Amino acid sequence: TGLGKSTLAWQLSLDVAQTEKIPVLYYDFENGFAVLMDRTREIFRGNLARIRQATERIYIRESIRSLDADLNRIPAPALLVVDSIQKLPGSVENRRQGLDRWVHRLEALKKRGYFVVLISEVGRSFYNIEANVAAFKETGEIEYGVDTGIQLTEDGDYIGVNVVKNRHHPQRGLVAHLERRNSWLFREIGDPEKGQELD
Repeated sequence: TGLGKSTLAWQLSLDVAQTEKIPVLYYDFENGFAVLMDRTREIFRGNLARIRQATERIYIRESIRSLDADLNRIPAPALLVVDSIQKLPGSVENRRQGLDRWVHRLEALKKRGYFVVLISEVGRSFYNIEANVAAFKETGEIEYGVDTGIQLTEDGDYIGVNVVKNRHHPQRGLVAHLERRNSWLFREIGDPEKGQELD
């Protein structure tokens, strides 16, 4: 909690929408439209032209009920972000099965050409231990369904980016350090000892 999962997801969304010119469907159950726009205003220091340019391809939703209609309006390739899967609708009695069904449904979108980013919390029993693919809270399907699993950890003054699953590439473990540039923006640090910023 509080390491920056939502911050990183929003930063990636802004980057994809601007640099790759790919539309982003952002299902936000954590912060809300006003908070995301406040963050964006801080990132771009209130420059309205830059904010509009950065967000013109981003479609923020506070409910996933519009998913089918959104997919009909925004064909692949597009990035779909769900923050967080623990907030997806489902019954209390069958919570895990409901989340597993959502993971399967969202996983199927990859085959249609969508890029899918799922934000998940880790279970409390995994706080302050080594990053682990089994840590994703309330659903085992993430462990099996995702191509790449990343876990953020505290690493001194920095946030460690740990690859805990990588289906198509051999690289795993700590792959980067992030430092907050301001409240809502990370920069990658090449060598934390030297504070070296990477491009």
